[in-house]
Amino acid sequence: MRRAWAVGLLACLLVATLTGAAAADERALVVDGVDLDRHPQVTLDVAAPDMSPADAGRAAFEVHEGGTLVDADVVAEQGGQQQVILLIDTSGSMAAGNVSATVREAATRFVDAMPDGTHVGLMSFATTTTVHLAPTPDHDAVRDEISGLLTAGRTALYDAVVEAIDEFDAAIDGPRFLVVLADGEDNQSTVEEAEAIVRLRASGVTLHGVELRTAVADLDALRALSESTGGSTHATDDADGLTDAYDAVARAIPARFTLGFESRGHGSTPVELVATAGDVTWTGRVTLDLPERPQGAFPVAPGPTDVSTTARMHPLVLVLGLALAWAAIATAYLAIVPPVMRVGLDRRGGPVRGRLVDRAAGLAESGLRHGPWADRFEDMLDRSGIRISAGQFLVRFAGLNVVVAFVGSALQGSGLAVVLLAVVAILTKVWLGWRADRRRTRFADQLEDTLQLLAGSLRAGHSLLQAVNSVADEAPEPTSREFRRIISSTRVGQDLSHALATTVERTGSDDFAWVAQAIAIHREVGGNLAEVLDTVASTIRDRNQIRRQVEALSAEGKLSAWVLMALPVGVVAFLGLVNPSYLARFGQSLVGLAMAGTAILMMTLGFLWLRRIVHIDF
Repeated sequence: MRRAWAVGLLACLLVATLTGAAAADERALVVDGVDLDRHPQVTLDVAAPDMSPADAGRAAFEVHEGGTLVDADVVAEQGGQQQVILLIDTSGSMAAGNVSATVREAATRFVDAMPDGTHVGLMSFATTTTVHLAPTPDHDAVRDEISGLLTAGRTALYDAVVEAIDEFDAAIDGPRFLVVLADGEDNQSTVEEAEAIVRLRASGVTLHGVELRTAVADLDALRALSESTGGSTHATDDADGLTDAYDAVARAIPARFTLGFESRGHGSTPVELVATAGDVTWTGRVTLDLPERPQGAFPVAPGPTDVSTTARMHPLVLVLGLALAWAAIATAYLAIVPPVMRVGLDRRGGPVRGRLVDRAAGLAESGLRHGPWADRFEDMLDRSGIRISAGQFLVRFAGLNVVVAFVGSALQGSGLAVVLLAVVAILTKVWLGWRADRRRTRFADQLEDTLQLLAGSLRAGHSLLQAVNSVADEAPEPTSREFRRIISSTRVGQDLSHALATTVERTGSDDFAWVAQAIAIHREVGGNLAEVLDTVASTIRDRNQIRRQVEALSAEGKLSAWVLMALPVGVVAFLGLVNPSYLARFGQSLVGLAMAGTAILMMTLGFLWLRRIVHIDF
């Protein structure tokens, strides 16, 4: 049972972590240009890395100046100031298999992904470098040149990179990207790697590399060139992966936008940008140094405050949330104010209200009877002192889940809804266990008085069944209820010893097991049962005194364990509220996910270890 709890806790935490990581698909916007010459009109040049052309066409922007949502005009740049040169390795090794054909296909697809107006050039290199086409907005011409590429010669990578730098049009003042495909080490260049890196940095060109791994491939060289310019490197083991590698490079070339809005701020003013395309969100922030408000000028009324940026729901999630809301309202109405008040008693003595609720409870009961864990579930409710049937409990649990799922979907989406459902299931299990433990503890604490009451009734001349009935009438809960069940069992023909053994199993009381054994022995051999019960009561009293002393001595350790386990969870929750982007970084890389998973695993092991230390078996 303890292992099952540990596995369940670990699984829930992992699901919560991975779900939170998946839900936090948030990327960065880069503000690389600010125009304040026409203040209060402000113009921002914004780049959105990893935004595809399709996303750029449907992206919705929000601009918040000083925490206030302002109206902004957004223009997606068509690439007129952007230059891209494709530098393709055409050495003899590229002719192996069907590599050259795959390269032409992948490069053509890359050109198709470039925004209209982007100046695209084409160069190839082997022993020497060939300029097929200078950067041009005519993408059809670039595709034609790609289809005519031929392979022959050796590899002069660094020479080709330096020559490609000079082919960019100096008259176009915009970002420049060099996309290099290579499959082997440089064995022909007269230019050294260090010189090529210096030239790249001085030119302002961003290099992205595509490496086809072979026996002679030099991935480190291409990676060093790309990292020196802030670019990326994508490697593939076969020709079939070239298309995916080129697609990744196309996404790495950022989409660009121009945002214009009328500023109402003065002095140092923070501006936050939010772009949403589908389920992906890009965010950025810049602080503007605006002119101070003139003396005596009246403050400008703030614009409309955004109230929806914290919850961006997909339309399907909104529809599902509304459906769940109506289901929750209907469930609550049927459970509390049914149309027909038909009061009856189920086998536990609780009222059953409403025909639909009664029917749902009946269906749940029928399903439980065919389930493998029906008996365990019934026993769990029995030990917890729940006085409604298992079917009614499941109906209420389902209604609670509907409400929780709706709240999670409305606040954060389906990811939070799944996490909250898992939390509700675990908390329900914990609550039932807590009720069972509290009930068992109360029964054990009342046992001393119970035995004195039994012994007094026997001394007064009552029979054993009459003494048990006296306890059922006069003892407090839960003792009175348990003894009433003993009387009810004997009235339907069950042996008293068997009824007592069933009560021992239900209450889980080791002390009451002694009482049941003493009564069973007395019924077989006879004797003074009142004196036996007094002796058992004295023994139980001494045991309880020692148990309470042990609990008092271990209370500090238990409290320390709770604090140690709650502190990391509380810190994570606090950071999630005040700085969500800080935690979102853990879900943006494999290393972050591994760190989060390791932390969860260590927390689980620490919980089990501390629980073992502070738990006293008595």
